[in-house]
Formats: sequence, C-alpha cells, structure tokens
Amino acid sequence: MRKFAEILVVIVAALTVFDPFISTGVLHVIGNLVSGAATSDAQNGICLWWAIVSALPLVTRGIPIITFVKAMHKPLKEETLARDAYRAFILALAGFSFTGMAALAVLDSSAQKKFSLAILFLVISFLSFVAALNWQIYKQRRWQHELAGALIEVAVLAMLLSVVAIVSTSAFPAELKWAVGAAAVLIWGSDHVTRLVIDVQHIAKVNDA
Repeated sequence: MRKFAEILVVIVAALTVFDPFISTGVLHVIGNLVSGAATSDAQNGICLWWAIVSALPLVTRGIPIITFVKAMHKPLKEETLARDAYRAFILALAGFSFTGMAALAVLDSSAQKKFSLAILFLVISFLSFVAALNWQIYKQRRWQHELAGALIEVAVLAMLLSVVAIVSTSAFPAELKWAVGAAAVLIWGSDHVTRLVIDVQHIAKVNDA
C-alpha cells in the first residue's frame, strides 16, 4: 500500500507541475475550434489530447497492477471472474456506442467534421468494449481481471465524453454545456475513485496474505 501511495504521489505531482501549460494549450485550441479559426493541425491536436484523457483508467488501474505483483498473479475463482455477467453488461453498453457511431457516420462531411470529436470518442468506446469482451475469454488471474475492468471503464468514460462533445457543439447556453460536462465528470469520476479505493484496499490485503 505504501508503494502504491508513493507512485500515486509522483503522478499527481507531475500533473500539478505540467497542468498550467497543458491547460493553456488546450484552452487555446478549444477557443480556435469554437471561433471557427481552427486549423486541421489544431483539430488533430485536441482529438489526440482527449483520446489520451479517455485512456485515464488504464493508468489508474495500471498502478495497482504493477504495485501488487504478488496478488496480481494469483488465479481467481469463477464466481469472482463473473464472465457471463460481464459479457451481458458489455454487450448492453456496446450497443449504444455502435448505434451512436453509426448514426454520426452517415452524416455529410461537414456535419462529420462538426462531430469529429464525438465520433472519435464513440470509436474508442466501441473498440474498448470489444477488447473487454474478448478479454473475458482469456482472463484467469487478477491482473487480467483488472485489465478487463480498465477497458470497460475506458469505454464508459469515452461514451460519456461523446455526449459532452455533442452537447458542446449544440446551440444550448454555455451554462448548460458546462453543467453537462461537470455532471459527466462527477458521475464517472466519483464511481471510478470509489471502486478504485475499494479494490486497492482489498488487493493490498491479498498481496500481504
């Protein structure tokens, strides 16, 4: 647990140092996109940035995997793996990602350009769901179970970000757009942090046993 805390502190410290520079650049790119003055390089830059953001669960879930090596290599019981339950959950949500992606894909080129960020998030969401579904077949050990869970969290986060991206391009008031974004972050973030803390506490006990 101590090693996990030390690694987490280093990551938080690094984000604190670089955040002002990153935020300034991102806000500049967003301003260009909103004003219509964005270049193709700017659009590619913001898409790349948010693609990295949607992969955040791979980092937060990866820290316990590399920290509690002993616990991660232990095989899990079938009732803990819950393959069928995970498959049903993934298939249900993957349908939303695929439907949204297909709906935006049939728009004309100008509309697709407007919703390019939303399309990117839906593609990330659908591919992550497919990867998580495939991983259910292979997972046996705890690290495989954690990785499959991380892929699901990436997919759900990307799906929520696609909603925020669609709302941000609408004619809604700015206050509503910010409210939708804040709600998405709060809903996903609170659940992610809560489950991450519970999992880490349990894994730490298994690792020390």
